[in-house]
Amino acid sequence: MIVSAPASIANLGCLFDLAALAVRCTRDTVVAEPIDEPKIEVVSQCKEVPSGKGNTAYYAAEAVLSELGLKDVVGVRISVFKGVEVGVGLGSSAATAAATAMAVNETFEGRLSTEVLIRAAGEGERAAAGVPHYDNVSASLLGGMILITNRKPLRVVRLDPPKGLKIIILKPKMRTTREKTRSMRSVLPRSIALNDMVEHNSAAVEFMVGLMRGDVEELGRAINRGGVIEKARSKFIPHYQEIKREALKAGGLGVNISGAGPSMFIITRAEEAIEVKERIERYLSLLKWRGEVIMTEPDERGAVKERDISLSTSSLGVHR
Repeated sequence: MIVSAPASIANLGCLFDLAALAVRCTRDTVVAEPIDEPKIEVVSQCKEVPSGKGNTAYYAAEAVLSELGLKDVVGVRISVFKGVEVGVGLGSSAATAAATAMAVNETFEGRLSTEVLIRAAGEGERAAAGVPHYDNVSASLLGGMILITNRKPLRVVRLDPPKGLKIIILKPKMRTTREKTRSMRSVLPRSIALNDMVEHNSAAVEFMVGLMRGDVEELGRAINRGGVIEKARSKFIPHYQEIKREALKAGGLGVNISGAGPSMFIITRAEEAIEVKERIERYLSLLKWRGEVIMTEPDERGAVKERDISLSTSSLGVHR
């Protein structure tokens, strides 16, 4: 069984751990095959990502087999092909976990619900980040924009992003580690002031109103309001505030950190996207900023079965 799943942007500024958007730029691909011995084998085809229990695929597969009641009955070999770059804030571990959860379920003709698959994929995120957060994995599984309306019990809502939405991703070339997500969670405050809480709630309300109206401009204003999360993490991204100011001056409607960073994202209308991209590229060249600027759009498909490994890995920058 071959399954691919897309990259994603989590938090979307004002909704830490509660929102994510699947993006059409790169995908991870997983091949799941049954084996005779009741065990889980994970083979990474990317030198930057370990095989075995060091891979999020292992824990997602284990959770699915447990839910199916097959953990000590059957075995599975999983080959992981990375398209989503590791450690840049685009949900790399989540894409692997989401593709794995779906692939293992399909391999053994499972009938697990979407919610169960999300929880299983979240176990892969637990291994990567220390906690089983569900934003990136939900977006990678379902596509589009997802909102987590309740965490216990888990409830996830998938919505179509506003029409005409483009995303520009600024992916800096800087050294990160596989423990980046875990470490960037450790810099966050454990509590916040009442005024900060009210401001966060206000931004979340504006976000939802923008979605309800299909108003990209209002959505952008909400995305700009990252609050204490943005404040804590942005100091680890060189030139963050200057780049954000220039991106807004260039015509971007909303700018914030992609997931735990260090990538940033800009949302804009489709008809303005090329001009915004060109203007921010000119500014980045003045800063001697090194990295990649990607213009993309929401991925509506989410995790999907593929007929052939080459169909999902071709032209997607797969790391081997």
